[in-house]
Amino acid sequence: MKKILLALMAVIISSQAFAGAKIVIKGVETKAIVVYSATIEDFFKIKSKTDSLLAIDTAELKDGAFYVNFPDGPARRYIVEPTDNEREYFEFYAEENDNLDIVATLEDGVYEVVATGNRIMDEMKKMNDAARPYREAFDAIPRDESNREALEAAYYKWLGSYGDFAKSNPNSMASIIAINYVEDPDEAMAIVDALTPEVKESIMKPMLEQTLKQVEHKLKIKRIKENVAEGKPAPDFTLPNESGKLVTLSQFRGKWVLIDFWGSWCHWCIKGIPQMKENYDKYKSKLEIISIACGEKSRENWINALKEHNMPWVHVISDSTLDEMDRVEMRYAVEGFPTKYLVDPKGIIRKVCVGEDPSFYDSFKSLIK
Repeated sequence: MKKILLALMAVIISSQAFAGAKIVIKGVETKAIVVYSATIEDFFKIKSKTDSLLAIDTAELKDGAFYVNFPDGPARRYIVEPTDNEREYFEFYAEENDNLDIVATLEDGVYEVVATGNRIMDEMKKMNDAARPYREAFDAIPRDESNREALEAAYYKWLGSYGDFAKSNPNSMASIIAINYVEDPDEAMAIVDALTPEVKESIMKPMLEQTLKQVEHKLKIKRIKENVAEGKPAPDFTLPNESGKLVTLSQFRGKWVLIDFWGSWCHWCIKGIPQMKENYDKYKSKLEIISIACGEKSRENWINALKEHNMPWVHVISDSTLDEMDRVEMRYAVEGFPTKYLVDPKGIIRKVCVGEDPSFYDSFKSLIK
């Protein structure tokens, strides 16, 4: 009996000694495995793969498998890159005493991951299983211009499936991950509020805190957008031109004004300059253009771009030293470049265009009279 007890104790001790994951990789031939990891909280502070907060390990694939040891301390997020293609990776989450079995299969550039051994990975599998039919429906649509609307609709159904999962599973840690796929910040905030106290205080709490910051930021942008929609007054602003003289939007009251948010670094902004010149020449007796340079690395870059492209209208530059939410581009909820606002002589927004869309100028015929 004593020998049996000793044997059992040895088994227990050996099983506790290994805290880590056995990972089987299918669909790749490489033997060069790179594993990045950091605590869930630190992952949001990392700016590059050379960051000191990021642990980098390499492993050799033997008989289709390799092992990862889990260090002591808080739960960690792991990203595994089995090939030289940085887009082909998978991730998992683990605590210090977990013992995981993971099978990752590469198909069409995407890893299907089956992990057993801890709660978060079990819940992530349920989330991904729920989203799989929508992803497969999206993948099945041929990638060509004729299917653009179908692709967009299928894509948003795929994203929406994550929100549906989170709404139906407020007691799942995976719902914290799913919230990041929810487009509407009001919907996302409602999901956050519905999460159970256990989930909010789980190992995924650092991710929830970061997600909450992003959702709150999106809520601010959404409220701003509601106030700079067509039919709303254009917010006034005062910015310096290339000579340092202050220019105010309201000083152009009585004329149509095209507010153009752009940057000398923006390819599509530059591409649209010829058409802007054409329409400025056509409507300049009733229209002024104010181009607001944003995100410039230096004032010199901006000045050089003005000289190079010779745009014969008003130019000012956003103050990048201000907090993000205080900058003029945020007051207009600008999220992409170029973004254009057409403002009527009374200061009311009549047309908004995000991106370079040649059809935007077609509205000038009926509006500018």
